[in-house]
Amino acid sequence: MIRRTQALALLVIFGMAFGSPTSAERVPGCLMPFCEWELGTHEQGRFDRVLVEVGDQVTTGAVLASLDSADLQAHRETVRINSENDAPVRSAMIQLQNAKSHYLKVKQIRQNGSVTQLELDDKEAEYKSAEARWDSANAEFAIAKSQLQEVDAKLAKRIIVAPSDGVIMEVNYREGECTRMNEPVVVRLAQLNRLRAEFDVPVIYVSQIQPGQQLTVSLDTGTEVQGEVIRIADEVDRPSQTFCVEVMIDNREGKLLPGVNCSIELSSGSETRFTSKSRAVRSQKDK
Repeated sequence: MIRRTQALALLVIFGMAFGSPTSAERVPGCLMPFCEWELGTHEQGRFDRVLVEVGDQVTTGAVLASLDSADLQAHRETVRINSENDAPVRSAMIQLQNAKSHYLKVKQIRQNGSVTQLELDDKEAEYKSAEARWDSANAEFAIAKSQLQEVDAKLAKRIIVAPSDGVIMEVNYREGECTRMNEPVVVRLAQLNRLRAEFDVPVIYVSQIQPGQQLTVSLDTGTEVQGEVIRIADEVDRPSQTFCVEVMIDNREGKLLPGVNCSIELSSGSETRFTSKSRAVRSQKDK
């Protein structure tokens, strides 16, 4: 917080050094999705399901597409059975308990001289052998469980799910098509309930823009919405003598689309207006 405050203070001083604006100026920008994801898979295979089309609205966790995993599913069933079969572990445990009991009995009798040292050594060897078999059974059982987790992880990689609520912007595969090395992106998802726009603002206007500031957004249809300044760059771009300003615009009604050319109108007055030359406004008929 201290660093940002100091940076903004330096920007203001730097702007004052260039003088004050004397006339209105529009700084161009473009509306973009607030968040965007390019979703794909490194797995190879054929798509058995592509469940979305461009323009579909999806929710977090929704399955968008999947690769054919019939062979892997069959393998998983075998691995699952092995991972749930603890019979070898239980059998090894019974053998270990019996071997230990016999060894301890012979050891006690040996103290009375009723058995030879050789007989005691044999029972001790049986006990240690049973202990080794029990350790081995436990290790194999743990490996089987680990293999099931590995198979499940592979299966998960073959299913593409939505990481967030959003709108499908691009679909590059259809059902039945195989993955292509030169096309790793299967689906492009964007969050459109909020939009953002970035503007490279001349440094002389730095004193007019503050984080959290509400800006009036005017569309070419005559409607107006509000935008909020959510980020101001900490430094000035030397070649252009501008600083980046990012504005968030509420789009829960879905009237705006990415790709709209826009501009911030800046002037020496206290009011700064955000105007938009809209090329893509969704009508009620399209909704």
